[in-house]
Amino acid sequence: MGFQKKFEQIKEWKILILPDICWITGKSVHYQRVERIRRDVYEGVLSYFHDLFFYMEEESILDPLDERHIYALHFVFLSNISHKLDTWNEAWANHRLRTVRSTPKRLFLAGAINVNTDRPSQTADQADTVNANQLLNESRPIFQQSTYIVSQQCQQELEHLDTDFEISRAGVQIFIQAVHIILRHDSFPN
Repeated sequence: MGFQKKFEQIKEWKILILPDICWITGKSVHYQRVERIRRDVYEGVLSYFHDLFFYMEEESILDPLDERHIYALHFVFLSNISHKLDTWNEAWANHRLRTVRSTPKRLFLAGAINVNTDRPSQTADQADTVNANQLLNESRPIFQQSTYIVSQQCQQELEHLDTDFEISRAGVQIFIQAVHIILRHDSFPN
């Protein structure tokens, strides 16, 4: 697979996984910090799932254009991703920053206590912030949020799957089971 195609797929997965991110444009004194935290989140949590989902796609286990597969992917992996992000967030918020000899959580609380609440309607930082959807509309197609709905009977059967797993191989097997359940119920409309 060519580099350009792989790069495009990476951008598509970032849209599917993190659709509501705001991007900072223009000059910002905090740009390096923003990029650093984005890199840390990706390396600490998201790269694992990114690699797993690409593996599933390359092995023809996952079809990212099939709404049923996306539904199963969300059903199986979303709570696991959320849990890992929460764990990472807690660790990051409490790690010591060498330059200020404090933690991000303490810095935030200190800033929240000292912030003047009488703010103008739009600050310079807000003017530099552009919604990711606006940027993406200009350069590439947007994947709409899935509106796929499963039947109540299908949902009850999916609920019997154990989505609390630690290893990727188990997650892939559960995903395959979820897809089979959805396909079985999808072929018999109510």
